Amino acid sequence: MKELVTKGYQNVKFQQPYQQAMCYRSLILHDNTWPWMDGLEVIPHLEADDLAKFVPMLLSRAFLECYIAGNIEPKEAESMIHHIEDIFYSGPRPICRPLFPSQYLTNRVIKLDRGMSYFYPAEGLNPSDENSALVHYIQVQDSPKGNDCVIGGGEHGCHKIEKKGGVLGKKLKSLEEKLKS
Repeated sequence: MKELVTKGYQNVKFQQPYQQAMCYRSLILHDNTWPWMDGLEVIPHLEADDLAKFVPMLLSRAFLECYIAGNIEPKEAESMIHHIEDIFYSGPRPICRPLFPSQYLTNRVIKLDRGMSYFYPAEGLNPSDENSALVHYIQVQDSPKGNDCVIGGGEHGCHKIEKKGGVLGKKLKSLEEKLKS
């Protein structure tokens, strides 16, 4: 198992440049994200006993956030969540306790300040790869309700648009269709 995880971390160096660039983007924009390099550095020092000690500590306090999608009734979804919560938090010997309020994540995604420009250059990890990549990331908000979207430039000028509703989301959907044709 240890060798597989180590190999996975080492193989990050051989990903396409745009995948590496998107990885860096995630590290920059998301709070509490651990770089793969940190994992690669720690793994050789871990033993099975360390994992056996860590699991109970990890589960001692937990916050569950669930998202259920698909062909399911709301009552059935709620029932599933209650069942999961019962397993974790209820019974004679619950697996864990809820987090303290101070332990909840306050920021999931970093908000880029208006008018600011951020630039993060990084060398490609595979010196024999002649390709390069640029990620162009723009945060947009069309209303105070928080309906926002993200435009990210990918390899060869391709654009990926993630929509979260609102008028701007519809406009970007139209733009996405134009880019595909």
